[in-house]
Amino acid sequence: MNSKNQSIRNIKEGIALLQKEKLYQQLEIIKKLKTLGIAASASSLSKVLNNKAIGEKTILNIELGLKKLIRKELGFIYDENEHIFKATTGNELEIIKPYSPFESKTDSGFQFLPEGRLSIQDKLSFMQGAQHEICELGVRLNTFTNYFINRSANEFTIPFIQLLDKGINIKLYILDPNYNGCLLYFDDRAKVIPSEKKSPERINEILNELKWIAKEYELLNRKGKLELFKYKHVPYNHFLIRDGKKSSAMMIASHYLYGIKRADAPSIRIEKSHFYDLYKRYWKSFQHLTNDATPFDLSR
Repeated sequence: MNSKNQSIRNIKEGIALLQKEKLYQQLEIIKKLKTLGIAASASSLSKVLNNKAIGEKTILNIELGLKKLIRKELGFIYDENEHIFKATTGNELEIIKPYSPFESKTDSGFQFLPEGRLSIQDKLSFMQGAQHEICELGVRLNTFTNYFINRSANEFTIPFIQLLDKGINIKLYILDPNYNGCLLYFDDRAKVIPSEKKSPERINEILNELKWIAKEYELLNRKGKLELFKYKHVPYNHFLIRDGKKSSAMMIASHYLYGIKRADAPSIRIEKSHFYDLYKRYWKSFQHLTNDATPFDLSR
């Protein structure tokens, strides 16, 4: 059997497996593939299933998506030697949310937040929806640090610890105060907001405060892992992301406005399953900002 015919057979068996195990209709499968970033139409899938002419690239694309979907939802791995889907154990299953395009102004997959920074209650509520990981990228992480120092433990510290105890990994990203662009950034902002001039010094203070906080509340001895990184790029916006690589990912991004306090910068909330392409753009920007970030040891 040539590779194209084998791929068609794999697609047919994959669809049959999903229909048997999950009772999914073909349209629902197409929407789930879209959530996974696989562009496939109902007509393309129909052509494959009915042995009609279709391009090999499209066939391979659908096959790849189905293998990924079956692995995530059923835990079945495709055996390349035996050409069958095999059930395995120990895999963490994930239900892929069907892609839903923007249909109305009330669509919950996107929200504009004009008020600026989230309240402490809203931020915790967002973080508590995480299943695996939370990433926060800011400039100084000043507000985050103050939540531990200047607010009651019940307001933030205890819920934050509970996230770690649940096994949620938390990654924090702060601007490296020794990065040359850091000085230029704050010097420029200080032309309008004079207090920005002292921000590099404040970042060094915060780094020490975070080490104290990690030790005081034993944040490094939890089921989930807490990590801090310093990045070396001019900051364009604040990111708060939960389960960034998962299909259920969601982020809140705040664009920094020149001459305006960062806390007053409006935000947008993007749900990956609703706005995959838009989410992907912001996720790519986050990756560029953090790929070369260096870890900061909180235990010393």
